[in-house]
Amino acid sequence: MKQNMNIGTRINGGSNQGTDCSSASAIQKYCYNNIDAYCDSNNNPNYPDGGLYQWSQAMCGSTTPGVQGICPDGWHIPTDAELCTLEQTVDSTISCDSTGWRGTDGGTKLKPNGSSGFEGNLAGYRQTNGSLYVRGQETYIWSSLEGCSSASWLRQLHERSAGVYRNALSKLYGYSIRRLKD
Repeated sequence: MKQNMNIGTRINGGSNQGTDCSSASAIQKYCYNNIDAYCDSNNNPNYPDGGLYQWSQAMCGSTTPGVQGICPDGWHIPTDAELCTLEQTVDSTISCDSTGWRGTDGGTKLKPNGSSGFEGNLAGYRQTNGSLYVRGQETYIWSSLEGCSSASWLRQLHERSAGVYRNALSKLYGYSIRRLKD
């Protein structure tokens, strides 16, 4: 889970992504400011930002928690519970069932150059209207767990917060994806 996924062909932020995962080139991703180089450049001094994905594209159309999705063979998109395990490993004050900003310093430890090794790049996000926002200030990371038919659980890290935000938001946003080894 050390860096954001960066697979697929960049499409304009104003377009919705599909669910085709038949090949790496069939997968669609957003890059900040609609510029390929942003998916490959280092906002964090250690790792590239990677792509931004709508939830259904990341999941390759599945709704099964822990699915492989856009991850390579032998890896999967972390479940909400697996992300909570990561959070509690770095901040024991985090309650898995709570929403909103949680914990005392887990976010600090998960951000770039934090003590966890997670390196949570502040890669920004794609708004549901197609605009791209706040690179260098915050990041959102999808889990593979639906919150309801139109929303899924995620985590947010913000430059000004020591905690970790948890909520279920619209699947039409474009957020980062991390992978976890099976």
